[in-house]
Amino acid sequence: MIIDIMLYQLYGRGGLETVLLHVSRGLKARGHRVRFMFHDPPIIEKWMEELDEVHICSTYSGEKHEQDHRDIFSIRYRNAIEQLGFPDIILATFRPIFGYMARAAFVDMPKEQHPPIISWIHGPPEAYSAPASHFIDADAHIAISYPVGQKIRALQPTSPIFFVGNPIISLPPSQAQLVQRPAYLKIAYVGQIDTAVKGIPVLLEACRQLKGDWELELYGEGYERITFMQWCADNGIADRVHWKGWQNQVWSQIKEASVLVLPSNSEGFGMVLTEALQRGIPVVASDTDGAKEVVVPGANGWMFERGSIESLRSVLQGIIDGEQQLPSKEQCHRSVQIYDVERVLDHFERVFDIMLLYKQLTADQASAHAQASAATVDKSTAAVAAEQEQLIKELLERMKQQKPEDLLKAAEQLYLLYPHSLYLASLLGQLHAQLKDSNKAHFYWKQVLISTHDPVLRQVASRYVERLRG
Repeated sequence: MIIDIMLYQLYGRGGLETVLLHVSRGLKARGHRVRFMFHDPPIIEKWMEELDEVHICSTYSGEKHEQDHRDIFSIRYRNAIEQLGFPDIILATFRPIFGYMARAAFVDMPKEQHPPIISWIHGPPEAYSAPASHFIDADAHIAISYPVGQKIRALQPTSPIFFVGNPIISLPPSQAQLVQRPAYLKIAYVGQIDTAVKGIPVLLEACRQLKGDWELELYGEGYERITFMQWCADNGIADRVHWKGWQNQVWSQIKEASVLVLPSNSEGFGMVLTEALQRGIPVVASDTDGAKEVVVPGANGWMFERGSIESLRSVLQGIIDGEQQLPSKEQCHRSVQIYDVERVLDHFERVFDIMLLYKQLTADQASAHAQASAATVDKSTAAVAAEQEQLIKELLERMKQQKPEDLLKAAEQLYLLYPHSLYLASLLGQLHAQLKDSNKAHFYWKQVLISTHDPVLRQVASRYVERLRG
């Protein structure tokens, strides 16, 4: 399968780059051809050397309007694939508008002949100031966290939305690989050093107000670092705050940590949270979309109110005073195994298979419609919903008569026809859990969590997900 990843200009260092590297390498190892189709090269161009196939489709000089950027990229992308071959799947990555850019590349072809275009944004929609119109050109959407998926659903009520998550590379839960904890509170921070996105002033001021034995290590760079270092000196905590700079292999440098703190103002996922938990480090994170996906309060860490110095200080002081007991390293490690790279790749391939078949069925229906002598009337939304409800009733009736394996096969086939059906997703989540396939059960229950407006069903889905996470 040929998979095109369409991208804007990236920095070349960070969480998104790590995700793209893991996913592309993993898909290649499974026999797929992955092509990176860049609008412009990364700022740190050396990062491209780690990718297997890269094409720059839109670099040019001179002042251009935003619409020119979009159109030039679409035209040059089409020119590129005319030479390279058309893809089977397009992942319109990073920004919602890339769904439009991908669609525009095939403007001369009937829509049913376009390859499936799947939007894969890496932050909440509001981070891109994206209107609902930016989401309509994608055939489906991949959500990196269920809160992000819910926000996409609010903007795009009809397209399928699939939870995939961001991958972590497998590490055995041995004592040698789980980070040790000192007797005092040792706080780690990993990420960009800034105010606007990562909220570093909240972390520094919360630490300044702590009473007791504590230490803070910050791994990362940013133009505000010198200002923050001076602030620490002015406020008498310079001896407790250690600036480690950017580290290429950061986790090999962190030998001890009590907790990792992420005080961000916005996170679509928060890769650093899963990476810390995988190494047995509990996390304390602001209540962003990413933290709501990853953090299970009390079981692998805590969340605090975004931007609240007092809320963060209270959690950290509670750990110092012994009022907050740190979860075990093993429990932290276990809580993020659902994001193991092989499981995430399974999700990707499942989405690809669903959308390829769904697209083929759509094309077949369009062809049949064109050949029909009598005019046909499209089903209304209400009629489609009624049909889905009837399907689930029939399936539930068959449940009384068949083995779960047989019912699962029938339900999977119907889901390919109706990938937006909450009824089928709920049933498939239940069946896969019953048959001990936790990865597929997680995939379907997250679909429900993203799209349902029913508070009871949302609670059921949440409980299944928590149970699957151990």
